[in-house]
Amino acid sequence: MCRGIFAGDCRNISIQACFPPLHEMERKYGSLVAAALFGSKGPKLELSGIVRQANENKWASWSLKYGLQQLTDAMADAVVNTGHGEIRRNSKCLSIQPKDDGKNRF
Repeated sequence: MCRGIFAGDCRNISIQACFPPLHEMERKYGSLVAAALFGSKGPKLELSGIVRQANENKWASWSLKYGLQQLTDAMADAVVNTGHGEIRRNSKCLSIQPKDDGKNRF
């Protein structure tokens, strides 16, 4: 599980820059699965400050009461209720056509 915010051009943000230990395991073992299965059980790594804080404050993962579908439902409702667009559910998108005003027609 990851916490944090990464900003920038996705073509310039690398696993090596964001998660150096994962990059090193993949480089050393060829894959993260192989690293997990065959990697060294060496000495424990020192926990970062944010990890210590999470442990001390007993941070937990969260979810929504009726699942993450609530999030996309709320976003779709906001688009429709504010007049910013039309949402067609359970429909295939057959094409995307750019319009002169910079918007797209789906």
